[in-house]
Amino acid sequence: MALRPVLRTCAVTTLAAALTAATAFPAIASPIVPPSAPDPARNAVGQQVASEVKGEEQQTLAVDGIDPEALQPADQDAMPSADPSARTSGTPAPEPSAEPTVGPSAGPSVEPSVEPSVAAESGQPTPQAAGTRSARVSQASVVSLASAVKAAPGKGRPTGQERDVVPVPEGIAAKATAETDAETAPEARELAGTALPAEDTEQVAALTAPAETIDFIVAGVTWEVQDADEVTEVSVRVREDGTWTDWSSLEIHDGDERPGADRTGTEPLVSTGADAVQARVSTVSGEVPKGLQVDIINPGVADTDGKLNPAPAGAPETGEPTADHASATASSTAEFVPAMHQQDGLITGTATGQTVATSADVLKPAIVTRAQWGANESVVQDWGRPSTRLKALYIHHTAGSNNYTKAGAYAQIRGIFTYHAVNLQWGDIGYQFLVDKFGTIYQGRRGSIDAPVPGAQAGGFNTDTIGVSAMGNYDVVAAPAAMVTAIERVLAWQAYRYDVDPKGTTRLTQSGKGTARWSSGTTVTVPTILGHKVTNFTACPGRYLDAQIPTIRRKVDAAVKAAVDQHGDVPSTPPPGEVRAEKQQWSRGRLSVWWTRPAGVVDQYEVMRRTAPAGTSDYGAWTTVKWIDASKYTSGIFDVEPGTTAHFAVRAHNAGGTSELITVATHTHVSVQAPGNVRPSKQQWSNGQLSVWWTRPARVDRYEVMRRSAPAGTSDYGAWTTVSWLDASKQTSGRFAVDQGTTAQFAVRAHNAGGTSELITVATHTRANPVPGRVNAVKKKWVNDKLSIWWTRPAGVERYEVLRRVAPAGTTKYGGWHAVKWVDASKYTSGTFAVNQGTTAQFAVRAHNSNGHSPLTVVATHTRANPVPGRVSAVKKKWVNDKLSIWWTRPAGVERYEVLRRVAPAGTTKYGGWHAVKWVDASKYTSGTFAVNQGTTAQFAVRAHNSNGHSPLTVVATHTRLAR
Repeated sequence: MALRPVLRTCAVTTLAAALTAATAFPAIASPIVPPSAPDPARNAVGQQVASEVKGEEQQTLAVDGIDPEALQPADQDAMPSADPSARTSGTPAPEPSAEPTVGPSAGPSVEPSVEPSVAAESGQPTPQAAGTRSARVSQASVVSLASAVKAAPGKGRPTGQERDVVPVPEGIAAKATAETDAETAPEARELAGTALPAEDTEQVAALTAPAETIDFIVAGVTWEVQDADEVTEVSVRVREDGTWTDWSSLEIHDGDERPGADRTGTEPLVSTGADAVQARVSTVSGEVPKGLQVDIINPGVADTDGKLNPAPAGAPETGEPTADHASATASSTAEFVPAMHQQDGLITGTATGQTVATSADVLKPAIVTRAQWGANESVVQDWGRPSTRLKALYIHHTAGSNNYTKAGAYAQIRGIFTYHAVNLQWGDIGYQFLVDKFGTIYQGRRGSIDAPVPGAQAGGFNTDTIGVSAMGNYDVVAAPAAMVTAIERVLAWQAYRYDVDPKGTTRLTQSGKGTARWSSGTTVTVPTILGHKVTNFTACPGRYLDAQIPTIRRKVDAAVKAAVDQHGDVPSTPPPGEVRAEKQQWSRGRLSVWWTRPAGVVDQYEVMRRTAPAGTSDYGAWTTVKWIDASKYTSGIFDVEPGTTAHFAVRAHNAGGTSELITVATHTHVSVQAPGNVRPSKQQWSNGQLSVWWTRPARVDRYEVMRRSAPAGTSDYGAWTTVSWLDASKQTSGRFAVDQGTTAQFAVRAHNAGGTSELITVATHTRANPVPGRVNAVKKKWVNDKLSIWWTRPAGVERYEVLRRVAPAGTTKYGGWHAVKWVDASKYTSGTFAVNQGTTAQFAVRAHNSNGHSPLTVVATHTRANPVPGRVSAVKKKWVNDKLSIWWTRPAGVERYEVLRRVAPAGTTKYGGWHAVKWVDASKYTSGTFAVNQGTTAQFAVRAHNSNGHSPLTVVATHTRLAR
């Protein structure tokens, strides 16, 4: 398995077992710190915005399986599992949190008592004690995942608790099956009776060797979404300041966070600065997921990082993209095609309509906006229908480094944003808000300041919820007071704004798989302010921050009550007024409809349709056909089936309710008789194109022109393909291309609303294909012991023949030309070729088509010298079964090795002369096994040979065998 670099976060918990690095790198990562900043720029409303982000870079490392270099040698002791208490720097374990009473739910009800208090009150171990033990093994080590299977009902996923280190026998390098862990994670005990069978364990599918990378602060692992159910555990470690971190188990996503995405993966690991990475992936089958790769992100630096003043309370959200809408007064000949949301029922990050009264923002804190931390809005993608209410507020942690600076916090957010939006294809950052350890609050998802836009922060429960993420890992340290206060301020603002009881409970219904604990459609009762782990398989927001949630609820509740006492309840948004019909237009088989914008706040329009057979009033039920963003459009384009009458009606929606349904258009699509057949009129070849005319049949609206082609001189026609649609009110002719060397037939059929005529051939034309022109050399390039050559594309070419002739280096004694490759001219005008050492090679190209070929053109000449090979170096030796095995390095240019030996009596240096003992094929081996007589000391030396000579002699091993 190899890593192939190609230049282009919520629960992470440190595993108790630290695998020793198989390779040590001398380089030291430099933390990403921006220089001092000049005065920041300001946007159109006077707010400070980020300066240009510089140095942004990404890297992808493809993962193919288990790299043998990543496994520890058989005689190397594995590091003992780490003591979790040591990592907390003496921070005491938190007191169990007391959650509000969780009531039963109707239907498929669940009572999710999943806070830490359950394990503590039952006398069972707290999370930090689960699955920890000391281990010394003499084989390569991987992490036991059986406890993760037990902890994740129906998932086979880890929950972020520490796992045991178990040995893997030396002979199993391709696949490794984890042993059953004796400990059961707290989540498994809390959900008793739902764990998978003990034998349902996953297998290690991929383990990379440590790989040097670009400097980065964000790393994650992704794969194709079709294998989402295969992956059961992903762990990553990185090198920071020359030292490897412990392994971190990353939360796994199932691909439901963004409908239509073709990739999924883990939450990212966030560092303060790293320059190397190693990854391990386990799957149910032990097979490598398709498209498995490690994604590395350097989010760059901006001069303004950490130096901008947050936007004050009451400031509008800025940086939102806008879209122009087609004019409602378009002429009758213009085709009106407004952009529409096509994904009814999905979620979006672009709702900008005001959803509450201004007084709802009396608790709004100062926030660093997306424009200030440097969000790249060009990569943001809309998710469809926005949500209109808020029921629960999640607390997360990014589970990354706790050692970041104020400037580094900006960069971390950009890195998480890029990974979520681009690498996981979520279209935006998953969290609505983030808070750093200094108490700074940041806007996350676009639109989150103005509305409760859903994100991708609680898989399966993203609708009607938001997430506030604490930047850092609070499973190992306590959250700073400034951070906790900032979290309380965000939650109080949102709870007051959207009338959420901070100490109450609410009912949420799981949608999709995500990382949620239940199946899609299950309704559960949960606290309105809750940690991520309540509903999902994760340790997020970390045990120390999780223990503070009851206190956070109390303080948020007090702040909301104080706001109510001082300002009163937040005024509810009244439902919008009714729309009114404006106009309609039938064009090219579709109905465009316009309506007025009603009074009040409107978030979106729901367009409904009912139909009846033409000439009757037997209408069916109203059905929703489209949701439309009210901030952009008051119109839409709709289909009406032939032979039917359709009514279209619209109602307006906002957070306060829905307006009455108002009919805005009625249209009858009358059935008509299909048009007659066309007849050919004439054809004319001129200026490289064929002009074709045909007759006009009755009742025609438009013509479909189709073409099929065959090689010139044959009748091997391919399938008919459409080449043009023509307006029958304007044309009965067209001009069309015919490729050289082909015979083309053109046929036409007439269309109207009633149907289509027969396909009638109206023209046939053959265009000869002359011999192609001569190629010319463009450039050449010698890379990785191969010669890449480019040449021009002459007219009429179908394929290229590349020939080579060779002479000894330094001479012109060329042999004959020999064809080395045929190249498809429709795809390439280049090729890459080998040149043997000690030779000069000339390459020539001639262009071919069915009529012949061009003259031969020499396009490149290259000489490759054949130097004496370099010197070998000793690698290691090993005495086994009375034989000495020796390994050495492979120098450049070597063809074979000569191994020599000299001998002295044991305990002396009275060596005799060197004598050759073996010749070794350098294409196969860089090692050998040799005898040493009793009572002697033997030295072994190696020199590398090729046809030009040999390297100096290098002593690679000395061994003394005492007489018995």
